[in-house]
Amino acid sequence: MEGTTATTGDKTLTASGMPQFQFGYFLASNGGAGSITPPGSAGVFCLAGGPLGRYNNGIEVFYTGTGDSASLVVDPTSLRGPNGGLVATAGQTWNFQAWHRENGGSSNFTNAVSLRFD
Repeated sequence: MEGTTATTGDKTLTASGMPQFQFGYFLASNGGAGSITPPGSAGVFCLAGGPLGRYNNGIEVFYTGTGDSASLVVDPTSLRGPNGGLVATAGQTWNFQAWHRENGGSSNFTNAVSLRFD
């Protein structure tokens, strides 16, 4: 993640090390972190303990193409929650992770990153 810990100003999420020619999207949660491997997944889901938001609208869904990475700019005044945009407040910790398809049809997750807003 690139950007400051301020509750204003865009932050850039970048996921890398993914397979080529696959799609996925970023996830967000202001709950705690966990560690489960969902059925059918090759990876570990790290976001737990709070509402989960998916950046899966239109251009938010990524396609790795011939590369192995994807990026998304997020606005802390409109973070993804289960029912729409949420505003980050000072003292909150938000966790982000990308879900993506693997070659062969299974799914996987990147490592998660946490950001505590000031």
